[in-house]
Amino acid sequence: MEGALDSPMPSQRHMHAFVDEFGQFGFDFAKPDVSERFIVAAVLCPAEGLDELRAVAVRLQKSKWFQNREMKSKILASDGQKWLEVCLRLTQLPVSLWVLVVDKRRLYGAGVTGSKQQFYKYLYGLLYDHLYRQYPSLSIVADMQGHEEFMQGFRKYVEGKQDLPLFAHAEGCLQEFTFRDSMDDVLVQLADLFAGAFARCHEPGKQLDQVAQMEGLLTSMKPRVEFFPREARNLFYTGENASEEEKHNAIVADHCFKAAESFLDENAGTDDESMAHRLFFLRILRDHFVYDSDDSYVQTHHIATWLNETFYREPEFDTKYVTRAIVPYLRSRGRLIIASTTKGGYKIPTKLADVYDYLNHCNQILEPMLGRMFKCHETILSVTQDVELLRKDCYHIAWFCFQDYLLNRSKYTSLAERLDDGALTEDDF
Repeated sequence: MEGALDSPMPSQRHMHAFVDEFGQFGFDFAKPDVSERFIVAAVLCPAEGLDELRAVAVRLQKSKWFQNREMKSKILASDGQKWLEVCLRLTQLPVSLWVLVVDKRRLYGAGVTGSKQQFYKYLYGLLYDHLYRQYPSLSIVADMQGHEEFMQGFRKYVEGKQDLPLFAHAEGCLQEFTFRDSMDDVLVQLADLFAGAFARCHEPGKQLDQVAQMEGLLTSMKPRVEFFPREARNLFYTGENASEEEKHNAIVADHCFKAAESFLDENAGTDDESMAHRLFFLRILRDHFVYDSDDSYVQTHHIATWLNETFYREPEFDTKYVTRAIVPYLRSRGRLIIASTTKGGYKIPTKLADVYDYLNHCNQILEPMLGRMFKCHETILSVTQDVELLRKDCYHIAWFCFQDYLLNRSKYTSLAERLDDGALTEDDF
């Protein structure tokens, strides 16, 4: 998630990232040794989980596929069945994944392909934004036997950033960048396997017949896969012949996007932990809004998982924390966050229909509750003859609605029934 955190946040969980890459500099794609993709895979694990991860990795190293040898992608070569079996074992690892997939063909002619140093520096900026800004308390471990030039350059790039305000760390935050020989560290070997697995899915010359099954297994790990360059949707442009609906959609999208951006800007650099969680959530939705064109929702359980990867909290984050501690706060401050009860996620609205979906959802909650309040009012009035509950000042909105109810009773007939039938749940309130 590009630019995920603008400054270090409190209660950061210290993470370890074991990193390896696939691909190399070069844009003469007719040569067999020049890849079309440059892929960086980071295997992320909190400090307290390293012992468990190492034990599982050692068992994988002793398996029939590696027989206690160094776990390298080249051992599996192009054997699709072996890759499937190994990927199945990889999905059982207690890790999180972050992967950068750079399409070098789309970078050609973009001003970053003139020299190796220029190309690498461009990638360093992407890696820095995605890793150190996302995890201010982070130890990176890279393979000293791999593309040492690339990783050494990234290390120098990071060191050059440590005088910037970003590195005015919160207490307990730490940055480290070390190299280890992969032969001596099974966790570095895991990064090689994941880089190789994603290469088998995305590098045209290395894709296997089993690519769909491999992608399914890797996706089950809920990895953060960043494709670059990404094409932002042109949401705000409407041509001369645009319909009224298209114009309204562009206005809604523009407003909601700018409202999210303004909230991020206004609260940048906060030292409030709860606000840090809200900013993190909003950046996820902001990036999804810009770069995902399938009009989908960000799954709530994925958001909870990413919060746990980034922040330390007891008890851990769950979906209820997202729905009750983050979303209501943002909505109450004028930021439109649309939920889907059927799809189980959130998004920033991209069209007017999204806003109507939100209002319909609210209406399904509000009308039955008003119906119950009206019945309560009428019941007490009928037995006391003079107590009108809803006339109290604190119920003035409900009283106003009650007047409409008295005039148009038929349209409210089933309100309480809908609530009593169980159509609504505790989470709707």
